[in-house]
Amino acid sequence: MPQINLLKQTATKSPLPTGKISAWVMLLVLVGSLGYYGFLFIQLKTANADITSLQSQISTDQQAAATIPNKNELFTRQLQLKSLDGLISKHVYWSQVLPSLAQVTLKTASYSNLTVNDDNTITLTGHVPTIQDMDLYLRVFDLPEVYKYFSQVRLTSFNKVQDKDSTSIEFQATMQFNPQIIQYVDPKAATK
Repeated sequence: MPQINLLKQTATKSPLPTGKISAWVMLLVLVGSLGYYGFLFIQLKTANADITSLQSQISTDQQAAATIPNKNELFTRQLQLKSLDGLISKHVYWSQVLPSLAQVTLKTASYSNLTVNDDNTITLTGHVPTIQDMDLYLRVFDLPEVYKYFSQVRLTSFNKVQDKDSTSIEFQATMQFNPQIIQYVDPKAATK
């Protein structure tokens, strides 16, 4: 006769055994890894084909460049243009001094001589109608917006000059100028 167990069972059985779940997870990881390595293999083949194609194109272009007539002349001119561009970018523009001086001068003043020295000194010979005009001319250099470009203005000589129709005061002044006035400004960079 069979025995009947009337005691309550304490352990419950899960519908899926844990061994089967871990097997499914391992199978999914394996399939995903194989798919990823297959994708990498195809990408590698495509990249190698592109590299081979580009190498053959480079070889063709090199052969075509070798047959260009006067290619040495072309390379020489290209190097000269690069050198010229380098020289221009480092060249100082003395013409920047003249507009700066023109902004601070009187309309009644005129210049007969301008000398610019390597030590950032300007020697300027000019003419004004009267001593009062010369005083006004020199006062302009005391303004802060002018003083930042031109400083240490000294009047070295002045005298009265008789022209055909009138008299004027001829003066000679020396001053220091700020070298930033003559630095190169790239027009391409200024427009950006």
